[in-house]
Amino acid sequence: MRFLKIYAQILFSQDKVLGFCIFLSTFLTPIIGFYGFLSAVFAWILSTFLKDDDKFPSADVLSFNNLLFGLFYGLQFESSWYNLPIFILGNFLTFSYTLIANLILYRHKLPFFALPFSISICIFLSTIVPYFETQLLESAILELPFTHILDHKAPFIADLFLRNLSSIFFSNSSLAGIFILGGLFYTNRKAFLYAFTGFLGGYLSAWLFGFSADFSYHYWGINFILFGLGFYTLFPFSRIYQYIGVVIWSPILLFLTIFIYKSFFLLQVPAFSLGFSIALFLVAILYRYFFKKKSKSPKFILPFMGEWVVSQGYNGTFTHQNEWQYALDFMMLDEEMKSFKGFGAKLSDFYSYSKPVISPADGWITTLENSIADNEIGINNLTHNWGNSLIIYHSEGVYSQLSHLKKDSICVKIGDFVQQGSIIARCGNSGNSPEPHLHFQVQKEGFIGATPIEVPFYAFKYRQQQAIKICQNQVPQEGWLVSNN
Repeated sequence: MRFLKIYAQILFSQDKVLGFCIFLSTFLTPIIGFYGFLSAVFAWILSTFLKDDDKFPSADVLSFNNLLFGLFYGLQFESSWYNLPIFILGNFLTFSYTLIANLILYRHKLPFFALPFSISICIFLSTIVPYFETQLLESAILELPFTHILDHKAPFIADLFLRNLSSIFFSNSSLAGIFILGGLFYTNRKAFLYAFTGFLGGYLSAWLFGFSADFSYHYWGINFILFGLGFYTLFPFSRIYQYIGVVIWSPILLFLTIFIYKSFFLLQVPAFSLGFSIALFLVAILYRYFFKKKSKSPKFILPFMGEWVVSQGYNGTFTHQNEWQYALDFMMLDEEMKSFKGFGAKLSDFYSYSKPVISPADGWITTLENSIADNEIGINNLTHNWGNSLIIYHSEGVYSQLSHLKKDSICVKIGDFVQQGSIIARCGNSGNSPEPHLHFQVQKEGFIGATPIEVPFYAFKYRQQQAIKICQNQVPQEGWLVSNN
């Protein structure tokens, strides 16, 4: 199921439901879906060789540009053994540029979006394809009979939005757009609103400057949909400023798209979504150098209510060792220093289970996993080591991760702003967790499982027997009974 995240990544998500909806939409044209799937598998396999290298992000981040290449190949090239070397070379080229983009940009916290795909396609069409003397497919490709059954049935703007949404994945079908829209609406309604705001801002800009016909014919709307989604997901402004930002950038993105389209037309290669990639890259640079520098270092509080024990501290006995040494585990105990009542045979016997988890500082939700089942007592899920988790962005290079949360207990969405002390989830027993507890760490990167760093809590209470000590700018030690002030 994690494989589906590759599809969702293109729409700035990690949700497997959205990924599945996109996956289904690509198979409305079976050959496009097939080659997209093969390319994604190709990149996923190559990514597994890099999984232990902390210079590279997760496999889904490294694979989605190859998925785009495969979808493009399925649309434009005849399926034959003669073209197989072209398919393999194109995938190697795309994956290579993804790695290069990662080393140059991602490591410096600058996103690379679909730039590797756009660059590799230019080189692919101008060098590899002519070398093999292969022609692009001109005849219609086989589609399922009902693929276009809903085309032009909705009002003009709605139909154009759906077909542009599906065109991101090299389709031109309102039905495919409905599949994708359904997944987007189900997983994150705010993301849908930003996608439509971006699209509408682009169309109105095109109408205002006399390019509405080109906007509709050339499917420029995909740039604005992706820009709206990216602006919402990546830049943690307040909601009103996010909408204003998307609208203000619409005419800028329009003229950038026109310039790129006309330039690439002269080179006889398609521009696809290069416009949105460049625009968001420019926003990322501006945001980094004009906004992030103003952010203050967060003052962390303990991520729970009441008194808990540090069951595993820094350089802990079990798993907090080597590169994972700067992490903390917490659980609740009773007066007899037991973590459960009765026989402790079921999850509800444990005091920690289903207790509220709170935000340790103000920030924005950037990543979450909410669908992993809680383990039975004494059983670890090593396949999904972190279990259900949340990542919160606090300031430049400062994220917090809370893991082993209860399934379906996360009550926030990606992009939400959370205030310090607000309830965001409940303690569970998912992932590598033999009994309910809460894992907490601070890290420099925004993905689940990033290497933790040492960061003190602003203030907390430490109880030793009946004596209570107020600690400031300290890290609680293993075995301490701690609570917030």
